[in-house]
Amino acid sequence: SPAPPPPADHRHDPDGLVTVLETSDPGLVGVAESLLEKADIEFIALNDDVQDVIGLGRVGGLNVAAGPVRLQVAAERAADARALLKDLEVPR
Repeated sequence: SPAPPPPADHRHDPDGLVTVLETSDPGLVGVAESLLEKADIEFIALNDDVQDVIGLGRVGGLNVAAGPVRLQVAAERAADARALLKDLEVPR
């Protein structure tokens, strides 16, 4: 009989995507996206397109109702993406 599936890793999206950056800084999102594109690492930016849709738009770069932008990549490219983005200063 086949082996049971491995336990779920809650850091991973069910679609096999991994969050490699989470920030409310729109400038940092742009730099990170540019770095990933240059390295041919496909990504999705969650919450980026809804930042100006909900409520009154952005306050200090972030729409608090939408939450921070999360950049996600395929699990097999996560280590490459993290290495590429490791020197970015992420504001808390």
